[in-house]
Amino acid sequence: MNATDTPVAMEKTAARWWVRPLWRTLAAIYPPQLLPLLGIGPLTECGHCVRAYLKLFAVAPGMLAGQWLGVRTPLRALTGAGWMIAFSGLFVAVFLVFPIVVIAGKLKGRWRWAFLAAVAILSAINALGISFALRM
Repeated sequence: MNATDTPVAMEKTAARWWVRPLWRTLAAIYPPQLLPLLGIGPLTECGHCVRAYLKLFAVAPGMLAGQWLGVRTPLRALTGAGWMIAFSGLFVAVFLVFPIVVIAGKLKGRWRWAFLAAVAILSAINALGISFALRM
């Protein structure tokens, strides 16, 4: 009997089913957000735009969708850019990371990696969209 076969060890493993999918999800979402900083797209032409992008990096994966969500809800009456950042953070946490963690945790083998690759591609497209928006 291994130490991992004990009831306590199996219970700990079952309670932390989400840890590995969470790291895989974050690895699929955030590294593609670095593409605009590597010279892909127009972002690096302007130092101010790079600084603005770095300030928004944590919520960047959900920024376009969060902005769309914020404009189309009754809460759009909030003033300033704070509402857009709040909706972006909410979108990243609730509507982006959590479902992807659940789906990636349930899929096995090639399907999991194909799903995470699709997430990474969409994340890269989002990053390039934000870089173009900052340069306008």
